[in-house]
Amino acid sequence: MKGKLKTMAVLGMAAIMAIGGTVTVKAEKTGLKVALSNSFSGNAWRAQTIKIFEKYCSDLKDEGVISEFYASSAGDDAQNQINELRNMISQGYDIILVNAADSNTLKPVLEEAADEGITVVSYDNRVEGDNLYTIGIDEEKYATQQAEWMCETLGGKGNIYLIRGLEGSYNDNIRYECWTKVLENYPDIHVIAEGYGGWDAGTTSQLMNDLLAANPDTEVNGIIQQGHGEVAMTEALVQHGIDPGTVAMTGEYTNGFFRVIKEYNINAFIEGLPCYLPAAALDVALAVVNGEDAEKDT
Repeated sequence: MKGKLKTMAVLGMAAIMAIGGTVTVKAEKTGLKVALSNSFSGNAWRAQTIKIFEKYCSDLKDEGVISEFYASSAGDDAQNQINELRNMISQGYDIILVNAADSNTLKPVLEEAADEGITVVSYDNRVEGDNLYTIGIDEEKYATQQAEWMCETLGGKGNIYLIRGLEGSYNDNIRYECWTKVLENYPDIHVIAEGYGGWDAGTTSQLMNDLLAANPDTEVNGIIQQGHGEVAMTEALVQHGIDPGTVAMTGEYTNGFFRVIKEYNINAFIEGLPCYLPAAALDVALAVVNGEDAEKDT
C-alpha cells in the first residue's frame, strides 16, 4: 500500500508539472488502535488465530500503521463478550475484530460501535448488519460436503451421531441446517443422537461418552462433527469397545486427527478454516478505514 501511494504521488506531481493540473493523493491512515474480541479459547485453532493476529499487528505497529493492539477472550458467555466490547468502544479503538459467542446477541452492541465510527469486522462466527463487515469460509459448502460424504460413504443407510459446535453460534446454526437438509434425502440414515461438542476436546469427550453409554446396543457407523473433537471421539469409541476403523468420521485438519486416522485406519473426511482469518479481517478493516472498496461479506 505504501509503495502504491508513493507511486501515485510521483505520478501526480509529474502531471502537475506537465499540464498545470491538480491531483489529490489519499494518504494512508496511521497510528490506528486495533482490538480483537474472541469468545472461547478452548482449542488450538483459537490459540493460533490470536497468535497470528498479534504477530501481524506487531509488524504493522513497526511500520507505523497501528499504534496499539489488544486481544481478549470472553469465553462462551455472550454477556461477558458484550461487556468487553463496550470497554473497547469506550477506550476509543478505531477497529474492532470479533469472533462472536452468539451472533444475534452481539449484533446490537456491534452496530452501536459502527454507529460511533468504529470499523467492525467479524470473522469465523460472523455477525451480519448494515454497517458491519464479515469474512469467513463458505459455511454451507463446508457442512453440506460433510453430510453428503457421510451418506455416500455409508451407502445411504446406517446409524450416525451428530456432534454440533458451539450453541448459538453463526457457524453451528448454518452447519446444522445444512446437515439436516442433506439427511432429509437419506431416510435410511438414522441419527442415533446429537449434542453440542463446543469445538472443544473436553466437552466432546464428555458428550461422546454419554451418548455411547445411553445407546449401548446401537451399532454406530458414522459420526458427523464440525471439528476439534476428533481425538476425543476416537478415544470414546475405544473406551466403549468400538473399533474406530469401523466408524466413518468428519473433522478438521488437526494434527491429532491425522494421528488417530493413521493409528486406527479411520475413514475420514477433513476440511478446515484458515487460522489467518483475523489477519484477513484486519486487512478488510484497514481497507475500509482508508476509503478503499471492500466487500461487506467476504
